[in-house]
Amino acid sequence: MRYITLPPRMEAVMTEHRYYNAGVDPDTKLSENVRSKVSRVKNFLLFMGRDSPRLSDWLFLKDTSKIRAWPHDLRENSNLAVTTVAFYIKNIMQFIRYLMDSHVKTNRLSVSDMKTIKRELQGCLDRLHRDVTVHQFHVKRRKLDSLPGYGDLEKCLSASVKRIPELLDRMERSPSVGARYLLYGYFSLHWSLLYGHRAGVYANMTNSEVNDAEDRGTKHGYAIHVKAHKTANTYGEAQLHCTLEEFGWVQRWMQIKKTLVGQQNCYFLYTAGDGPSKNLHLFLNLAWTDVGLQGSISHTLLRTALADTVKRYQDPSNREVLSRFMCHNLRTANRYYASNPGVKEALGIRYMFQQSFAQATMDAQAEAGMEPEAAGPSAAPGPERKAKRKTSSVRAGRAPAHCPEFSSSEDELTLVYQDTNSDPSEDGADA
Repeated sequence: MRYITLPPRMEAVMTEHRYYNAGVDPDTKLSENVRSKVSRVKNFLLFMGRDSPRLSDWLFLKDTSKIRAWPHDLRENSNLAVTTVAFYIKNIMQFIRYLMDSHVKTNRLSVSDMKTIKRELQGCLDRLHRDVTVHQFHVKRRKLDSLPGYGDLEKCLSASVKRIPELLDRMERSPSVGARYLLYGYFSLHWSLLYGHRAGVYANMTNSEVNDAEDRGTKHGYAIHVKAHKTANTYGEAQLHCTLEEFGWVQRWMQIKKTLVGQQNCYFLYTAGDGPSKNLHLFLNLAWTDVGLQGSISHTLLRTALADTVKRYQDPSNREVLSRFMCHNLRTANRYYASNPGVKEALGIRYMFQQSFAQATMDAQAEAGMEPEAAGPSAAPGPERKAKRKTSSVRAGRAPAHCPEFSSSEDELTLVYQDTNSDPSEDGADA
């Protein structure tokens, strides 16, 4: 799509649109994102202008039937996920607003025409909302089902503490590309298990940021502040705390890099090119396999596993602090986790419903002057149980006594849900 060529006057508009989105002094990632956004707009214009005798006057955008058909074409012919289609539509809506405000000389669309186009695009987005929501929860459920076990994660953490110094020794004695890639994998694995950051945080960490952390280190350790990452606009710099031992690894690698032959850039996990590494996922899996574990792993899965652990074992105030440290959107996480309980949690919810129904039956019988026993085995227990219903076992975090699946004293059920009506932000794909 990036090689779509439009008439010269339209290309001039697209060039200005690209400069507008890039802003002043864009970094590499922003430049790539802007190119992708412009290519999506061109894809839309090409679809709308098909069989149109003239494109430069922009009047071909008035065809509302084509606007409605475009999302379907993306899903059926381009095989895009519904969330990606919704993202495309949002990009087009941004472009239409830009076109309205730019007063392009060749644009013959009236203000009414532009409003109609915006309304149709918004309608397409609204019609996709249900499918987008269902898809997001499906993806989240699959992600939770594929999380690695806590035993595997503990094994990885122990292995990284042992293997990183060994790999540094190897790079000092007989450096090789394979050893360097494995070292990168263990660095990102170790930090992901501790802080759950996205891969971009480790890839974008620069030598100057490491040197700055060294200057501000104390006996309590070192804090590396990474400026360039996905959610920097929301959370500011991403942080990684290193103990004295861990920062010793970092310092050793900084010294070893100076002795290596070949082109290096400004990043801590350097590459031969100008930009940060784009293969940390591959290097992470090299380390995962080196530990002796099966299957594949990703930084997103490690991030989700850490967020899930924090949700289960930390109180709300601590969870807020930890989530902000890992640049994690807590509102979005609450929405997904509250609506996707596990099997054990769902069983506890089922008995809450049954308990409520039994209590309602007992109250109705009392008002009618009937004995509770007349309602049969489904009725609630007697007055003693009624007086204590507000402190039932399910509310206290333990499964009800009449639940056979929870016969062991170790089977405790904690249901701590926070209701939220907020829509998932961009962060929600990595919640």
